[in-house]
Amino acid sequence: LLSFRSRSSPPQRAAPACALLPRPSALALLQQPPPPIDASARRWNITRPSRWHPKTYPVPSGRSRRARGLPKKLKTNRAAAQRFKLRGDGTFTHKAAGKAHLQAGERRRATLAKKAPRVVTHKGLAKKLRRLLPYA
Repeated sequence: LLSFRSRSSPPQRAAPACALLPRPSALALLQQPPPPIDASARRWNITRPSRWHPKTYPVPSGRSRRARGLPKKLKTNRAAAQRFKLRGDGTFTHKAAGKAHLQAGERRRATLAKKAPRVVTHKGLAKKLRRLLPYA
């Protein structure tokens, strides 16, 4: 025979210890002094560091770079930065074209020659690259 459980309520659990303590009211929390902030945190404007914002930035001084007598920042052209590299001797290099696909019919020496970086020899292009990559 099948037996059915009675439809009584499940047994009650005991309340956790933290639930038995009195909760502070919102007014009491507002009247408490804020936690002290150390001097280094105040300089970096960190009141509540967060794990979602690990980077912290200094408080801006309020004066522009021009007012402080600093030069204007130059932007690096990201497309040129990803394609060209500056060597120690001041020349620019780039990867050779034709290494992506369709190399099956090509001679081995030609394929291997494309591994070496190509040097930019055109003076006009080198001048343009210096303008595009000011911090290279």
